[in-house]
Formats: sequence, C-alpha cells, structure tokens
Amino acid sequence: MGDGRFVQACGLSHPNDEARRKRTLAFDKSIGVAFPHLPSKEQREAAALIRHLASTRTWYALTVEGGLDDAAAARGADWAVRALFNDLGRRDRAAAKVKTKVKARS
Repeated sequence: MGDGRFVQACGLSHPNDEARRKRTLAFDKSIGVAFPHLPSKEQREAAALIRHLASTRTWYALTVEGGLDDAAAARGADWAVRALFNDLGRRDRAAAKVKTKVKARS
C-alpha cells in the first residue's frame, strides 16, 4: 500500500486518545529536558509542532496531498525538525544567559 491508503486508514481514523496523550506528554517532557531555559509556553508550542511534524497526518499530507515520495517526505520532515531544533537551541542559550545575568545581580 505505497499509495497512502494505509496511512490514510491508520492516521486519519479515530486514534486511541490515551496513547495519543502519552505520546504528547513524552514530546512535552523531551522538549523541556532539551531546552530547559525556554518558558514553558514556548516549550509546549515547540513540542506540539514537532509532534505534528512526526505524525502520520503530516506524512499523509506530504506524500498523498503534496505528491512527495517517501524519501522526499523524510528529508523534508528532517529538515524542518532540525531547523526548529537549531532555533530552539539558540533561544535556549540566550535565555540561559539572561537567567545567569539576573541570578548574578541577586
């Protein structure tokens, strides 16, 4: 089923809400650990976006709706996640410096 029917059947059907909640919490925790100096709101937004980029719904959109083959979809998702991680890392380092300066003044 390389034509997207399997992804459509699995990814766009009604998911197991408990399993989805656990995966979402895992993404939230991972981002919090990786970027501890970012405000929790930004961590949550980043986790939600990364979770979406790694989802079957996005895979379906890239391959079936966007016409990309599997390799191109994987490269695109990889690029997007790396770009986001690079930006998050830059902002996390900047936030850490600000927190260090504030702490030093105290």
